[in-house]
Amino acid sequence: MKAIQKNQKYILGSAQIGQDYGIVGSTQLNSKNNAVEFIQEAIKKNFLSFDTASSYGNSEKYIGHSIKNTKKKIKIYTKIPKLTYRNISIAEKYYNESIKKLNIKFIEGLFLHHPMDWEIKGMRKFANRLKNKNLIRRFGLSIYDKMDIPNDKDIDIIQVPGNIFNQSLIKSSKLAKFHKEGGTVLIRSIFLQGLLFF
Repeated sequence: MKAIQKNQKYILGSAQIGQDYGIVGSTQLNSKNNAVEFIQEAIKKNFLSFDTASSYGNSEKYIGHSIKNTKKKIKIYTKIPKLTYRNISIAEKYYNESIKKLNIKFIEGLFLHHPMDWEIKGMRKFANRLKNKNLIRRFGLSIYDKMDIPNDKDIDIIQVPGNIFNQSLIKSSKLAKFHKEGGTVLIRSIFLQGLLFF
């Protein structure tokens, strides 16, 4: 029972599902069969949260196929890619494509992959509309730098890198303040894209 509860505290990153990604690279999960088998085995072991993104190749599609018939409560975190044209309609397009590929109607956490996109006209209204309609639980930013840690009541979740070689951001007082004021912090890349396993 303790092992099951422990597993539910983790979020499985899926950048290597459906594409070649990472410092060490991987092609085993590029195929749909291998990816689905991996995801479903993870769910059996009660890893029930997945971090993905619109820009992660076939990741969203393979996750959506894998969770379609499960009775377990799956939590999905996904990201809207950098909006080159800085247009809110493009953000909505990416969101709609994501929920369609994922076969879900509710997203636990929706991030902007590029923090500066929060400044796009209409983005705040877009985020709050999704939350008010109970289509997402939290809206936030995927960041790389302390300067991007928000001080904004409408940003309630952020994703930051952190591992044994890089702890400056996760130890920052600004991040501690964000968390103390009710923000949720997710730490990503804890294994340096797999490098630490080597």
